[in-house]
Amino acid sequence: MLTIIQNNFPIGDVSFSEICPFSELISYKVLFSHFKIGTDFRKRNDPNRQQKGESILKITCGIDIIEVARIKEAVENLDNQFLNKIYTPFEIEYCKSKKEMKYQHFAARFAAKEAIFKAISPMLKNKYEILWTDVEIFNSADGRPNVRFIKNKPSEVEQIDISLSHIKDYAIANCICQII
Repeated sequence: MLTIIQNNFPIGDVSFSEICPFSELISYKVLFSHFKIGTDFRKRNDPNRQQKGESILKITCGIDIIEVARIKEAVENLDNQFLNKIYTPFEIEYCKSKKEMKYQHFAARFAAKEAIFKAISPMLKNKYEILWTDVEIFNSADGRPNVRFIKNKPSEVEQIDISLSHIKDYAIANCICQII
């Protein structure tokens, strides 16, 4: 269980999967909670929590949604110029292997990269510090999407998790970064 802190005031306990709100970019200070349900709420404001073995964790979130038709149009009109600017060779091969669903997969990966950029943007000195192809989206053996930084991974990013989804007309991605 985690305790969400905003403006140095606890606003509630949540599981890790509930942390990321539906917003473009939000940073939270999160404290791992060692208290059980029903614990006196005033104890959560204790300034000595970190000395008691509880660690502070910073989380950033990014989310993006895109119309599949926009990606399809870009791929059909610009072909390799667009594909090679946005996707790694591995991503291109993967998406093309999906045949009639390839545009949904391209769109989901585009949305994932946008969500990642939104989540890591506070760590970048300027937005041109990282290229689209510096980030690769791949699936693990169990089908879960994962992120690999080919180059230019911000040193503050300790862990990154993404979720992708798509339907006929839209693709969406959500990213949560654990920051050191």
